[in-house]
Amino acid sequence: DMLQDLVIAAVNQALGEATKMAQEQMSRVTGGMLGDMNFLKNFNMGI
Repeated sequence: DMLQDLVIAAVNQALGEATKMAQEQMSRVTGGMLGDMNFLKNFNMGI
C-alpha cells in the first residue's frame, strides 16, 4: 500500500507540473489571448 501511495503521489505531482508547463507554453503561443482557461484540468485522470 505504501509503495502504491508513493507512486500515485509521484504521478499526480508529475501531471500537475506537466499541466502547469503546458499552460505556460499555451500562454506564450497565444500571447495571453485565451486568458486563464484552465482547460487542461479536464484531463485529470482521477488518480
